[in-house]
Amino acid sequence: MGRAPLHTVSEQAQISVMHQLGSSFHMIYRYVKKSRSAIRSYLNNPLYYGKKKSTGRPRKVTSRDERNIIRVVSNSPKSLNDIRAELNLSVCKQTVHNAITRSETIVRQNITRNHMKRRSQLVHHQTLCLLSNS
Repeated sequence: MGRAPLHTVSEQAQISVMHQLGSSFHMIYRYVKKSRSAIRSYLNNPLYYGKKKSTGRPRKVTSRDERNIIRVVSNSPKSLNDIRAELNLSVCKQTVHNAITRSETIVRQNITRNHMKRRSQLVHHQTLCLLSNS
């Protein structure tokens, strides 16, 4: 679940002043329009308020591994399994694919209607050639 927006500097100042003047959490809450638990968390440790880093699942592939993947992929037609084997990565091929997709430097051109039309014409032409040769 995400976090609520932090107090602005002016709200922090208002909370501090009201607390020093002896106002209750309920009065501060009504004036600043922030929850009492948010006010309490600020007053418990105002110096470190909002400095906690978001945690999450660590990546299987380090940034160095991602750079190496992009370096290998950038100018070769290797498969995902070949890349994985060359770099000795102990991850699945989908993870390698995700790293390539995330990089935004390796981009596959979208196929257009003109490409599809030419492709079908080429296949049609090749089948005619094969039929005429046999």
